[in-house]
Amino acid sequence: PIITEFVADNDDSLTDGNGANPDWIEIFNPGAESLNLSGWHLTDDPSNLRLWTFPSVDLAAGAYLVVFASGDDGTDLAGNLHTNFRINANGDFLGLVQPDATTIVSQWPADGEEFPKQFEDLSYGFTAHHRMLL
Repeated sequence: PIITEFVADNDDSLTDGNGANPDWIEIFNPGAESLNLSGWHLTDDPSNLRLWTFPSVDLAAGAYLVVFASGDDGTDLAGNLHTNFRINANGDFLGLVQPDATTIVSQWPADGEEFPKQFEDLSYGFTAHHRMLL
């Protein structure tokens, strides 16, 4: 799986199941098989690769999953996942980490530093087939 897109300053680009507009991260499974994300991690802290751990959730081959970075750590009324951290719109790091909690399989930015300042309701990412800013 990879992080394909995120919004770090969500005003009204996407609404969660509670009617709020927290930041969000999109995960894509480019594989040919369904993948259970149980034990995988998302983090905005390169020194804490276990910051938030996925519960048991299947991500079908070729499917996308939005995880809200609200700081609420759980699920909302519609069953959407929420991390225990928020994304810093002034620049931050995002990483998707294997269950071993040491292997980063996808990160923003690629050099592991910080992505640049983000703007309200603009997504940052790339398609699964072409790297590009959206």
